[in-house]
Amino acid sequence: MSMSMDARKEVSEQLCSKYRKAKKKEKGRILDNVIETTGWCRKHTAGVLAGRIPIPKASKNSKKKGRPPDGRGRRPKYGVEHKAVLKKVWAVLDFSSSVRVAAGMKDVLNSLIRCGHIVIDDALYADMCAMSPSTMDRLLSFDRKSLVIKGRATTKPGTLLKSQIPIRRGSDWSEDRAGFVEVDCVAHCGTSAAGEFALTLDMTDVKSTWTHPRAIRNKARVHTIGAVDYLKAAFPFPILGIDSDNGSEFINEHFLAYCTNNDLVFTRGRPETKNDGCFIEEKNWSVVRRFTAYYRFEGQETVDVLNMMYDQLALYINYFMPSQKLIEKTRDGARVTKKHDKGLTPYRRIMQDKDIPSEVKDKLTTVFLSLDVLELRSQIAYLQDALKKLAVLNG
Repeated sequence: MSMSMDARKEVSEQLCSKYRKAKKKEKGRILDNVIETTGWCRKHTAGVLAGRIPIPKASKNSKKKGRPPDGRGRRPKYGVEHKAVLKKVWAVLDFSSSVRVAAGMKDVLNSLIRCGHIVIDDALYADMCAMSPSTMDRLLSFDRKSLVIKGRATTKPGTLLKSQIPIRRGSDWSEDRAGFVEVDCVAHCGTSAAGEFALTLDMTDVKSTWTHPRAIRNKARVHTIGAVDYLKAAFPFPILGIDSDNGSEFINEHFLAYCTNNDLVFTRGRPETKNDGCFIEEKNWSVVRRFTAYYRFEGQETVDVLNMMYDQLALYINYFMPSQKLIEKTRDGARVTKKHDKGLTPYRRIMQDKDIPSEVKDKLTTVFLSLDVLELRSQIAYLQDALKKLAVLNG
């Protein structure tokens, strides 16, 4: 029941004296009647009747909360229909932060509209594209949930040939040109590192943030080098340099010879310094772990399903998932302030790169216009379910 504040105040004042003099059962009946009449919660109503909580004064201009009856005041811009569209886009973008949702809003909406998944008018479309991240945070404040999980690290240091593989210093390596990538392996060993288990070789380009994972059965050189070969062909631009950690799957004579024979600049990070590979370390979580969790995967069948999912995931991440790059970090005493660039998808970063040939951009645009983002999410979810069943079978 909807009542004005004046009416609620009148009802409360009339029953306050009676409530305070009544016995327990009678108080309960009075309390129930006032709750039904005013719509207040039980704790607040009891406080008002007992005199512990003052009755709020009514507005001079309004009989109910909201805009005054004469039309003054600001009209709400975003309503239920805006939140419904926002929640759909938020879910498609894997419940990302509002800054990333705002950056990817236009591309995702266009895909959903183009493929017939939603129908919205021009006014609603314009409102959604203009919505700020802070407004999204307010609309989604009751829908956010988080999950924190941890796993095991299986990286073993490679001691061979370190003197021949330089630490990345920036002389031969360029972060201002697409094609210089970081690589790392993510272990799918579950809670035990014993026996043979699958791994994911993850590769990300530093400038464009283009990312593509590839599952391998174990760390054998035939699988590692085969995965790098596959990813070289899958990337939209030539790979010019590779930077890895000090894991034995990369720091060995076979991988060094592979890079030399393919004219690839090969560098490594400093031992025990994960921040040297900060770009790939971030993708290990946001791309690999978020979609595979910490299950144990074994055998070629599981690797094949993983790679089917990764091919779909690469399209989804690179064409629709915006990311922000750190462009400045300042320290004032103990306080560190970080400044990030505007959120963009890897596809949009490549489209803005003047060094990328136009024929590459045309090919990427053709692929982008052919994609159905909701269908991609559906395929990824289906393959995730298949992986869970395989993980249970593998113990």
